[in-house]
Amino acid sequence: MSFLQDLGRLAKDSAIYGLSSGLSRIASLLMAPILTRIFAPSDYGIISLIQVAISFLIIFASMNIMSGMTYYYFKEDDDRKRPVVLATGFIVTVILAALMGALLFMFSDNVAQILQIRAKGPIEEYDLAAYLRISSITLFLSLTLTGTQSIVRLLRRPTDYLKIQIIDIIAQISAVLILVVWMRAGVTGIFWAGAIAAFCSSSAGLYLVRNELSFSFSRSTLSLMMLYALPQVPGIVVNWSQTQLGRLFLNYYHDLTDLGLYSIAFTLSSVLVVATTAFRMAYDPYAMSIMKKTDAKKTYAHVYTFYSVVFCFLLGVLAVFAKPILMVLTPPDYHGASSMVVFFAAAAFYMGANNILATGIWISEKTSNTSYAQIFSFLTLIGLSIILIPRYGAMGAALSYLGGTVAQSIAYYVFAQ
Repeated sequence: MSFLQDLGRLAKDSAIYGLSSGLSRIASLLMAPILTRIFAPSDYGIISLIQVAISFLIIFASMNIMSGMTYYYFKEDDDRKRPVVLATGFIVTVILAALMGALLFMFSDNVAQILQIRAKGPIEEYDLAAYLRISSITLFLSLTLTGTQSIVRLLRRPTDYLKIQIIDIIAQISAVLILVVWMRAGVTGIFWAGAIAAFCSSSAGLYLVRNELSFSFSRSTLSLMMLYALPQVPGIVVNWSQTQLGRLFLNYYHDLTDLGLYSIAFTLSSVLVVATTAFRMAYDPYAMSIMKKTDAKKTYAHVYTFYSVVFCFLLGVLAVFAKPILMVLTPPDYHGASSMVVFFAAAAFYMGANNILATGIWISEKTSNTSYAQIFSFLTLIGLSIILIPRYGAMGAALSYLGGTVAQSIAYYVFAQ
């Protein structure tokens, strides 16, 4: 298959994955005119704060097993053994997800107390522990969903991925309309809606991959996957910090309104994240599948050029139309978020580019270099956050986030050589 044919397949898969992720983002934007008139920016702030905690716990619940499963699925030349790789990775993911979900449910009060550490005093008007208990259910179901989506991606079945996403979106919108808009369940309704959507979509995912899950388990395969995946975990924690550290600093130094505006700007910029994520979903299996070819390095370079041209154009479009979009979708209280969108969008561009730059690290199996690069990025982010966020609030957090992703790009480029 020629490079142009490969590029055509990659573009086609990216388009389907982009549609899958894009529908979810578009649904969120379409719901914004309703929800922003029900919820104040501070409500969005508290929702964002709980999501920070859950996203951190997901790292340790998943242990990056999906990365190891992806690598050894394509490294395995025997087609009869590939289902064992899939089954082993999925079983371990579900077990770890159940364990972490149970721990979160039992220790929700303790986690809530950690989130209450703020310079301006604790948050009294919201029941953080109750939100965390609901989210413990979502955590388990979401990781189960992630496992089925990973299998679908490895099998190069983007249309099945799209089906799962459509079910998730329909369930999410329906639950929000019933619980939040009709029953007036408030912030609690948002978290229950997430749990309901995760249940529906994970059930659909399990149904679609039922024939690929032999439920055969291999300890030796698991050992290999863990040796590949675990060295990347510190880097993933650092990567999580790049995305979420700004929220934690804002929660400590400023009020929930600043945190809510930060979240709204991040949500709008996620239109570009959808595109970069879609590209990554198609690129990862493709990059691994050609790693043994003699012209692989040249192909990776061509893909990087293609990515840069297309996504720089998308970045410019989003930067120009950010304020008009917010003026149409949200009340005036939210319009101040528009000035941050361009920085988040630029960061999304670099994060997507980093995925291509890191290809050399993946195929050499020197995955610890990923962690070194992200540690450098993390230190840059910490320094900028300490300087900028106390003084400039949400804008300082957006600038710090962009600075951290640029630092990561530089480090990935050096290590990938």
